[in-house]
Amino acid sequence: MAGSDPLAVEPQHRMDAGVSVALMMIMGIYAQAIYFPHAHSRLLWIMLCSVLAYALWQQLEARLPWLLDPVDRPPRRLNLSDGALAAMGFMFVQGFIGMLLSTEDGASAQATLIAFSSAGVITASSALWLFWRNALPDLLRATGLRPAEGWRRALPRNLAWGAPGGLLAALLCAGYFAVLRHFPLLEPDMPAPDMPLPILATLVVIAAPLTEEFIFRGLLFAGLRSTVPVAWAIPASAAIFALIHPTLGVVPVFVLGCITAIAYQRTGWLLAPMVAHGIYNAALLI
Repeated sequence: MAGSDPLAVEPQHRMDAGVSVALMMIMGIYAQAIYFPHAHSRLLWIMLCSVLAYALWQQLEARLPWLLDPVDRPPRRLNLSDGALAAMGFMFVQGFIGMLLSTEDGASAQATLIAFSSAGVITASSALWLFWRNALPDLLRATGLRPAEGWRRALPRNLAWGAPGGLLAALLCAGYFAVLRHFPLLEPDMPAPDMPLPILATLVVIAAPLTEEFIFRGLLFAGLRSTVPVAWAIPASAAIFALIHPTLGVVPVFVLGCITAIAYQRTGWLLAPMVAHGIYNAALLI
């Protein structure tokens, strides 16, 4: 309905073909998600499909007052579909580039870093270009790339939220894994990245905070809070963020997602969650 023009003279023009293709893609992704071999992957993609479906309803609800007007459109704003599509696109592009760079022995450390960083750059650039093309008001502030207040005033405030938040998340993570060590059956599944320390540090301390905070806080969380109360948007965005990580890391990453979302909500600038994320990952390396 939201992609239709009921006033069009020709019947074939009353339905937007792009919207029909998008709906079929969502149904295809959902059907594929059901048949993923691992329960963790199934849960992640089913949740992303559900979020995207809710995001489409959000757009329909916003457009209802303009539905019978073929010219006017609701004012552009950052919504949930932007974050859901960015998250799905990032994972798809990362997997595609990783597949191109992989060899018979699997993906190398350099290939993993290149795939992750390239997917982040492509996803962020595409999102910002689409926002600019669709005339999103105050683009940089809406996506968290520029503080709402002056730089000098925002910097210490963001550091004051980001640094303690990252340390708190790291301490809780250390306690969580200390408890898991009392369960020997879980130890073989604990993540142990096999890559040189400089590449690993670049990946988890620099590339991951920049990319994931823009997607999951700047877009996904911001889109959620535009529709649901912040108290619901924080754990919902953190849950999706946690599910893209290894199974045993879901709980501490969920806590990190909640802390970074709160920091972003309180500061309005992505520097705070990026600092918290970077400190958390750096503490895990140490």
